[in-house]
Amino acid sequence: MKEFDAPKLIKLQKDNTLSLDLNGLKERRYGVSVKYYDHSESKPYKRIDYNNTIYINKHSDGWLIDINKENIYFNQHEPNLVSENIGSLVSKSIYPIQTCIDKSGIPLNGVTNHNQILNRWEKNKSAISKKYIGEATDSLLNYFNKKISNKVRFEQSMDHDMFWNLLFHPKYVSYQEDLKVKTNLLLAILPYHPPIEFSGMQKLDPEITDYNSIRIDFVSDEIEAHPYFNPQENNSEPKYLMRLKVHFDLDIYYMFPMHTRAYFEVFSKDEDGNESILKKNNFTQYQLNTEDNKKEPQKVKSMFEVNGNESKNHFKPPKRKKTFMDYIYDILGG
Repeated sequence: MKEFDAPKLIKLQKDNTLSLDLNGLKERRYGVSVKYYDHSESKPYKRIDYNNTIYINKHSDGWLIDINKENIYFNQHEPNLVSENIGSLVSKSIYPIQTCIDKSGIPLNGVTNHNQILNRWEKNKSAISKKYIGEATDSLLNYFNKKISNKVRFEQSMDHDMFWNLLFHPKYVSYQEDLKVKTNLLLAILPYHPPIEFSGMQKLDPEITDYNSIRIDFVSDEIEAHPYFNPQENNSEPKYLMRLKVHFDLDIYYMFPMHTRAYFEVFSKDEDGNESILKKNNFTQYQLNTEDNKKEPQKVKSMFEVNGNESKNHFKPPKRKKTFMDYIYDILGG
């Protein structure tokens, strides 16, 4: 397979539609980092790092994908050994989680291995109750039972996960002649709240990058900030707004996500239009196994190797400090 000479454009279908084709792709591994900032500070006050692996198998309706989430690390609190052990068993109950997608990349029937998750949970729940005795443990087990046992409620909890939101955001749609489309994007910004719907413009750039991808950019409208972000001591002025920018990189062979970056901001403007940042959330996901981006032997560069933005081992999980509720919240997606 020859190298691509830039600029070169991906060939679109007649209606400017992208189509997912996962035939030949077996798995894709990602490093994910979510950082939370106050104001314009450069150092996050909270950071979560984890790894996700997606296993792909052909299905009569498209493809079955199994997502395995592991190596979750937090950077703020002292570890709790009991909490770590319980959290690990909860995580092993939920993941891998499976769904079926077609060429549009949207789950067809929700979570398809719910029974497997229930079976794993029953075994792990029994292990937890035997090893850890007390009202706190009973309360947690009841909480997880309600979350996991009801399929609809469990699927709703997955909608509280940023990775899940962005992976299944509609990207394989019909774009207008200018390769733009007005659309909505759901993103789980707030803990224990449903995802926020952002309306905005999504643009497809068919030019092939140096790391053999094409890019889709979503830029939201500026909307009034959720009440969650309004400081209690300041209910009227200034008026806070929020906005979202998301950049998707899809490999040119399968049109499956390689790298995804999402930037969320809460801010205010003065009379002259000068902005003051209140909160920022940065989501970064990049592919770890870039050698699997090809259908024939060929060196394929990572976006981060080309741009020099991240070291190759950036997402090797550091030994971060964490609390049980932080650990569990991220496992369950809220």
